[in-house]
Amino acid sequence: MAAIDTTLDQVFQEWDDKKFKLHSTPPESQGAKFGVWGKLIAQRQAIFADVWRPDRMKLLKKMGKTEGATVESVRGTLTPLARADFIHDLRTWGVPDQQANAAGTLVEVK
Repeated sequence: MAAIDTTLDQVFQEWDDKKFKLHSTPPESQGAKFGVWGKLIAQRQAIFADVWRPDRMKLLKKMGKTEGATVESVRGTLTPLARADFIHDLRTWGVPDQQANAAGTLVEVK
């Protein structure tokens, strides 16, 4: 098994053990930033926060064949991955790019 696989196994075990998780800031805290899309963004964000789990294949693609990858370096890729997935989810619901990209900043893995 490659070193990256071992590292990913450790990251996923820590995810399952809830040593870190996806956190989200309520869209309401952003005021009128999202306009008419605010309610939909809030609904999708609540669902997304409950069901999102890092995708192993996406992580492998993002990390490449990085030798010497550490748990911390893999964890560092999780927030951008979660944000990209959330933005994609919002776009599939018709949320315009500007609001979707702004809403992406509301999720963070820590």
